[in-house]
Amino acid sequence: SMNADAGQRFAGHKRFDVRFEVLAALKEAGLFRGEADNPMRLGICSRTGDVIEPLLKPQWWVKCGGMAKRAADAVRGGELKVMPKFHEATWFRWLDNIQDWCVSRQLWWGHRIPAWYPERKAADGSWEREGDPIVARSEAAAREEAVSARGLGAALESGAVRLTQDEDVLDTWFSSGLFPFSCVGWPDQDAPDFKAWHPTTLLETGHDILFFWVARMVMCSLALTDKLPFTEVYLHAMVRDKHGRKMSKSLGNVIDPLEVIRGIKLADLHAKLDAGNLDPKEIAKAKEDQTKDFKTGIPECGSDALRFCLLAYTQQGRDVNLDILRILGYRQFCNKLWQATRFALGKFPPGFSQEPLDTAVDLVCPGGPTASLDSLADAWILDRLHRACAAVDAHLRKYEIASAVHAIYSWWYDDFCATYLEASKPTLDPDRAVPERARRATRQVLYACLHTGLRLLHPFMPFVTEELYQRVLLLAGKPHASVMLADYPDGRASAVWQSDAVAARMELVRTVAASIRGVRSEYLRGDKERFAPEVFVQCNDPAAAKTLQDEAVLLGALAKSSSQPPPASIAVLPPSVPPPKGCALSAASPDINVYVLLAGVVDLDQEAARLDKELSKVAAFHDKLLKTTQMQNYVDKAPEKKKQDDAAKLAEYRASMASIERALSQFKQ
Repeated sequence: SMNADAGQRFAGHKRFDVRFEVLAALKEAGLFRGEADNPMRLGICSRTGDVIEPLLKPQWWVKCGGMAKRAADAVRGGELKVMPKFHEATWFRWLDNIQDWCVSRQLWWGHRIPAWYPERKAADGSWEREGDPIVARSEAAAREEAVSARGLGAALESGAVRLTQDEDVLDTWFSSGLFPFSCVGWPDQDAPDFKAWHPTTLLETGHDILFFWVARMVMCSLALTDKLPFTEVYLHAMVRDKHGRKMSKSLGNVIDPLEVIRGIKLADLHAKLDAGNLDPKEIAKAKEDQTKDFKTGIPECGSDALRFCLLAYTQQGRDVNLDILRILGYRQFCNKLWQATRFALGKFPPGFSQEPLDTAVDLVCPGGPTASLDSLADAWILDRLHRACAAVDAHLRKYEIASAVHAIYSWWYDDFCATYLEASKPTLDPDRAVPERARRATRQVLYACLHTGLRLLHPFMPFVTEELYQRVLLLAGKPHASVMLADYPDGRASAVWQSDAVAARMELVRTVAASIRGVRSEYLRGDKERFAPEVFVQCNDPAAAKTLQDEAVLLGALAKSSSQPPPASIAVLPPSVPPPKGCALSAASPDINVYVLLAGVVDLDQEAARLDKELSKVAAFHDKLLKTTQMQNYVDKAPEKKKQDDAAKLAEYRASMASIERALSQFKQ
């Protein structure tokens, strides 16, 4: 209702009624000049439907100039580190242009404003405020100040004056800003918890509240404790949908993490939209988007896959466009991890125990002490494991979470599963004549890989690694202990396994094996896929030739795939000895050519015709681009970057034509 200040005509009337009465009064006085629609944003209460109208009311404010300068200077001076670094621009933009902070809110929950108003009882029994409010830590402290500073002791005793606390509450961000020190004993800075836990080291949060919460914590802590609350701030990206849109209930595109973990059918996703309060038109649009993105619903991915995917996404900066298919890919990685570990555990005999490994140690190696093993594959996987541990440790120290995820994934998927398990099969095959010393060494290396690799992966995939780690301990007869309590590998203890020479030799073997597999997958398809061809490797480098000869068994193990058996034979040829006719050619490197004998298995004339056609096609591309680069207009006006790119393309075309011509020379009789 309107008060007396509205005048005798309107006092006591409802505000909505007064609007029409004012209009009538203007017309009566001849002051009405017309009316027109006025576009505006009209606030409506979501619960009652009432119009929300602003009401002027005294507020409590905090002057932030000095606090903001200290917070900004802490980052500029390096005392406080904000990561990723590009978020510093946001930090400075807010704090260098700070305004006074309104900290009072008219809500029913929160910390009450610590201010008490003296109120004196009037003759009519009402209470009227008297003087300025008293700000104190408690009502008792406010009462003491009222007595000592205001001389209200007698009035308070008689009941003529009372103290009433302000009904407003503190802004949530103000209360949150006190969190780092208020929960450890502040304001008692001698409290044991305060001394032990303030300041802390790292705060991790979302970049969207960098100013609202992080800056407020820093300002409040510096002002009230004269200390930074932490020394490092790591800001993660915000999760959006696969199209980059913010997840919003109004869009119906919110992805519930539990639905990703457990899976949900498309019909159930639609049912959740129907049960909400979206407009029918928005529901139809949201259902259309869900059907497009999740044709049959969201498959069950598990918490490990979701966690690993979100960590892999951290390199995207400000936003994460969450794609369920990528999470599904990491679920398949979990399955591969499970199957690979089970396969490896099946290669250990009953009663296996961890024991010292026979090895030679070079104490005066230029890079530090280096251990060597008889098996190249064993030495290589330990080298790769050490490098993975060291890389993860380095990335985590710099908060490069996505890079750490990639290093772990690469070791498990590419090094251990795709390479080492295949390389170890000949040694662990009970039907092959292999020295028992070699078998024992490979088992010990395999055990070390599982034990260390699971510990390395555990923070990123806690559930599957915990389960598998228990099985690894059981294998060696060790007591049950959680992987959470195990030492985390940082690469220092395994540095003795690092060997650039081993890495180079193994890379040579892997490269040649990849060339063999490539030729086989190109020419031996369908019913020919199970054919085991003869392979010839022509090598111009004597050292490389010796490595390939020494590692013929390893090369054969890596030259097969799940659908291809090992080659029938692998022969290393000197440059002076030509391979037999009827071979398909692949250049593994400038000094190494791989020949796979296909005569009698593949129609050579048909393959020659295909290669002729491919050669003509590549030559046409080459000639067209060459003609363009020779035009005077191109020479004079084309950007330098364009010229460099085209020169690289021409070189690729020439290399491709040379490779095809070499292959043709083998097919044409």
